[in-house]
Amino acid sequence: MAQPLNNITIAAPGFAGINTQDSPISSGTEYCLIAENAVIDQFGRIGARKGYEVKTTSNTALGTAPLQGIFEFLDTDGSLITVVTGNNKIFKVTTVTVTDDTLVDITPAGASITGDNWKGVTFNGFLFLFQASQAPISYDGTTCALVSDHANYSGTVPTGNEVIAGFGRLWAVNGAKTTIFWSDLLNGFSWDEGSSGSINLNKVWSDQSDEIQALATHNGYLIIFGKRQILIYQGPTDPATMSLVDSISGIGCLARDSVQNTGQDLIFLADSGVRSFNRVIQEKSLPMRDISKNVRTDLMSLALIQSAPIKSAYSEDEAFYLLSFPTSNAIYCFDMRGALENGSHRATLWTGITPRAFCTKRNGTLLFGANYGLAEYKGYNDNTATYSFRYFSSYLDFGAQSNLKFLKKLNITIIGGQSTTATLNWGYDYTSAYSRQAFTFRTATLSQYGEEQYGLSNTVVAGSQGAATVTVEGSPDVHYTVDFETVLSVLYNTEYVVFLDADGYYYVDNNGGGTRTRTVLYTKSADYGSEYNASVIIQEPRVNTSGSGTVVQIGLEAQINNAPFSIQKIDIHALLGRIV
Repeated sequence: MAQPLNNITIAAPGFAGINTQDSPISSGTEYCLIAENAVIDQFGRIGARKGYEVKTTSNTALGTAPLQGIFEFLDTDGSLITVVTGNNKIFKVTTVTVTDDTLVDITPAGASITGDNWKGVTFNGFLFLFQASQAPISYDGTTCALVSDHANYSGTVPTGNEVIAGFGRLWAVNGAKTTIFWSDLLNGFSWDEGSSGSINLNKVWSDQSDEIQALATHNGYLIIFGKRQILIYQGPTDPATMSLVDSISGIGCLARDSVQNTGQDLIFLADSGVRSFNRVIQEKSLPMRDISKNVRTDLMSLALIQSAPIKSAYSEDEAFYLLSFPTSNAIYCFDMRGALENGSHRATLWTGITPRAFCTKRNGTLLFGANYGLAEYKGYNDNTATYSFRYFSSYLDFGAQSNLKFLKKLNITIIGGQSTTATLNWGYDYTSAYSRQAFTFRTATLSQYGEEQYGLSNTVVAGSQGAATVTVEGSPDVHYTVDFETVLSVLYNTEYVVFLDADGYYYVDNNGGGTRTRTVLYTKSADYGSEYNASVIIQEPRVNTSGSGTVVQIGLEAQINNAPFSIQKIDIHALLGRIV
């Protein structure tokens, strides 16, 4: 007797991110085993991350060395200056054009720099840079010099690798990572006068043996991260009378630059995963709870083999926390919009980007530092090149664990994805030998909220024979040659243009063609934001499938090419067979 066809809809597949910690069968369709170069978008869909755009085309002084430090300095006049470090040098970033920045070497003449793992903070009109075993450096927007060369210098400035600005002074660590020093009030050059001072934490650690990994300020407290302990001091506005209010044993910080302040919380990497400071305070009896719970084992296996410093970033605009493992060419991305029921945050994995430095600027711009120089997180190309997005589901049994499944058809609903080539994968019973079907999404670009409102200009083109040269309104120097009878000229810019006629939107590419007797040409203005670009394009590829097994896995691989890409849903048409 013929079995009825089962229609199964997976809405927002993988919206809970990667889960490699629990059973891949019991985790559900909300999880996935692979989410590579992916984020959870604002609508709760798994989709492609943005790419990056290189900003420094003139970086002769950097050479082939990676950028390992990026700092935004707030000058006393209110101007913002980007300072970067690499190749044992310090650079000021000077804007040449909107897309072209130059690195200007400002390394102090008297400095003997032998490393690039700087920690930088803005304090009272200066950018201060500290690095282990290196003489600290200050920069005021004009002069970059050793701290010890400043006219107001007194005492001995610490030469450790950690410094923060808070409560009206600098707080720094000595080279042995045992003692915290603080400067005089409002004076980052005075270390033995006024209210300056120090604490040797060998007398404070509960087990008398730990070392300072990182410092932070949070809700009026001074937070000291050791490798295995966390110390919390109250009253740091007056260091002479501040007191230890809590000491948390059994958990510490694994990497200085993993600590990020979200405004409401401190996020950091411990030896048990990525932890929430608030959760540590609230749940000291449950130290294994962490926001990386769903990927903890995989993440820690990377953390423990890193030879290059681990780096992190928090972006409020993008709502994620990034943790970069440069040695392994991997970044874990944690969605910070809210926790899952088990306390973990949605996690995805990025490849192809190897930042050795991050900086989230005050305007929300996220900068990367790597071998290519200074780059900005934007667009949907990696420095003009395509990159691979991969999603693979958990193993699915459709609630019938023992029955054979015969996939007949898969319908995928994609938001965006124009000009994207993709491959649909399906397999049975834990195989890695997938069946595959490749396809290409159509080309399209349009506005979600109306062409005229968001800076689109238009020109009406009449005529049905031969080629016409079109001058775009508002851009007299931009011309497109269009052949309405056969094919479009290669001069035609498909990224910014779409044809509209009585039949609705007519999408074309460089090799497309068709007859149109009256066409409206739309072009994107310079201030037309990508958030309105192509956001309503819906693609619905349908693939006939074959094979059978007791569990099923579905995967989608796509080459992201200058367009957003998110998976809305997967419709599965399958037969349930006999019990195996």
